[in-house]
Amino acid sequence: MARYRKKLVDAASSHEKDIRLLWEEIRKLELQRKSIAASAPTTTTPWNVAAEYFRLFRHGYSAAKPLLAHESCVHLDFLRATMAPDVVDITSPNVEAMLENWRQFTLCYQDMDTTLVSLETCGESVIATSKTTLLITESALHSSFPQVVSNLQADQWRLVAAKLVGKTLEMNGVVRFDWDPATGRVVRMEYNTDMLTALLSLLGNVDDLSTSLSLLQRVL
Repeated sequence: MARYRKKLVDAASSHEKDIRLLWEEIRKLELQRKSIAASAPTTTTPWNVAAEYFRLFRHGYSAAKPLLAHESCVHLDFLRATMAPDVVDITSPNVEAMLENWRQFTLCYQDMDTTLVSLETCGESVIATSKTTLLITESALHSSFPQVVSNLQADQWRLVAAKLVGKTLEMNGVVRFDWDPATGRVVRMEYNTDMLTALLSLLGNVDDLSTSLSLLQRVL
């Protein structure tokens, strides 16, 4: 009985130590979050917003699960502070949906790196050019094109995929930030990425590129 009681005491002591370490880690992360937020530009301009957007999302947005309604993070705080609540991009009706799209994309391509190349003004908008590199993995292909990859009849696609897995895709992109000077916020974002040139560079010939695109059009 004494040995059993000692084992319980030791286990409780170990749990208390783990809890203390966890709280210390939480405090460190909270300090990091506040530090990053404090370093954000104090003057809100379309140029600052575009530059900060690419800085924050350079490697995407890594999170194991979606944020709950009462939760927040540096990325979401930034989007809420600089963009209209109903900001529109090609896939998202609001900032929460935009962040979730980033989370899903980053889960597929965890080695993503996006570099801001240039910024220029176009009326009330800012045009950003960028370069993105992605490591293509088998899990990324399964997540992005599940119907294609799981189709056992698509022998041509499997040959094309074999040329892609393990390769780094380098894409040039353009992001347009439409700015509302009255509210000092972004009201619309538009993305354009030159994926065709990047895929052609990896696949090596137009035939494989044409095959992959036709298969995608057939199932998407």
